Amino acid sequence: MSLVTASDISLIAARINLSKEKTALLLEEEHDLNLVLEQICKSYVGSKFKQFSFPIQCKLLVLRYSDSKQFLLSEKMYVAGAVAKHFPRLNNRINIAKIVSKELSEEAAQYYLVLSGFFNTQVNTKYVDDKHLQVLEHAFKRNERRVLGDHIVDWVIILRQIQNEGALNSKKLLSKTSVT
Repeated sequence: MSLVTASDISLIAARINLSKEKTALLLEEEHDLNLVLEQICKSYVGSKFKQFSFPIQCKLLVLRYSDSKQFLLSEKMYVAGAVAKHFPRLNNRINIAKIVSKELSEEAAQYYLVLSGFFNTQVNTKYVDDKHLQVLEHAFKRNERRVLGDHIVDWVIILRQIQNEGALNSKKLLSKTSVT
C-alpha cells in the first residue's frame, strides 16, 4: 500500500462509502487496491483524476481508457506502472538512442511505450512507425510480456487517447523537454 496516500484513501473511501480506516485496510494488498480502482475508475472523468497521487492517477486512467478492451488486470497495471515510472522521467530529455536497438531491454521497452503514447508528436515520425512498434512488440515478448506484446498497438492508441484528452498534463513537462 506504499503508493497510496492518505488523500487517496480519503477519496476512495468517499467513493465506496466506507470509513477511511476500513478503506485503508481494504487497500493494504496491491491486488485488492487494483480491484477497487477497476470498479471506481468509471465514475471519474476529466480533472477529477488529478485529485489522486500520480501513481493512482495513472492506474485509474489506464483502467478507464482500456475499459472496453478485454485485457487482463495485470496487463493494465503493468502499463500503468510503466507510465508512472517513465512519464515523469521524460521531462528532462527524450532519448531516441534507447529505442533504435532491436534488442530492447524490458526497461527500454517501457520507456519507448510511454514515449510512443504520450510524446509521439514531439518525436520525429520515423521513430514511431510500424517497424519500431514491431521492435517494441518483440521486446515485450522476449522479456516474458507476451500478452502486452500482442496488444502493443492497442496500448499505444490508448495512451495517445489519454494524452489527446489532456488527462495527464504533459504540456507542463514538455516545456522543459528536448528531443535528441
